[in-house]
Amino acid sequence: IADLLNIAPNHRRLLYETAFVSGLRANELRNLTIEHLDDERCGLRLDASWTKNRKQGFQPLPLALMLSLRTFALTGEPGEYYEKNYRRGSAKHLPPTNPLLYVPSNPARTLDGDLEAAGIPKTNPKGKLDFHACRTAYINLVLESGMATPKEVQELARHSTIDLTMNVYGRTRDERLSAAVESVGEIVLNRKCVSGVYRQELELEPEIATPLHTESCDSFYLAPEVGLEPTTK
Repeated sequence: IADLLNIAPNHRRLLYETAFVSGLRANELRNLTIEHLDDERCGLRLDASWTKNRKQGFQPLPLALMLSLRTFALTGEPGEYYEKNYRRGSAKHLPPTNPLLYVPSNPARTLDGDLEAAGIPKTNPKGKLDFHACRTAYINLVLESGMATPKEVQELARHSTIDLTMNVYGRTRDERLSAAVESVGEIVLNRKCVSGVYRQELELEPEIATPLHTESCDSFYLAPEVGLEPTTK
């Protein structure tokens, strides 16, 4: 994400930033105007006429991005980009009045060019990158933040079911799986038992290590198998 944002010109950087921290789809981003900014709640009001689920909504945004979007919109630059790049009568999507952002007529093609400039491969073992990948990234960033429950992630994604959020959009990352196992390893393998093992390691005493089941060790709780009582060792 950082590599992509660093090579993008300011107007596209704002577009990508908004996509990455809101999960809004390309057409939803295209319909945003400066009037959709909600300063009191710090986010965007969404109209039922152009959201995918055809419901009014609200999407929180970071304060810093709110300020950047307002400043950009007040310059009139989004409208100027539309005037320059959209040919009347041939554009598939007409821009709104007082647009908040400039969204290219083909954002996927524009993203392809920026990915190439940033040296980011379009395809990898996990799949293919397109503009909708920004929404997938947003949902997984919220999941990985640990700041929201699964139900809250579903709400932020504006999904009808939790299954869609967790099983269609949810992803795993190898480095996080490894980190989780390392965390378990710290609990299981690094117990500081007062035994000959640790005395020999820490004090370099030339004596035979005592087994880990001596009474000087802290007890480990062993999760029981189904139908068995919990045991300690």
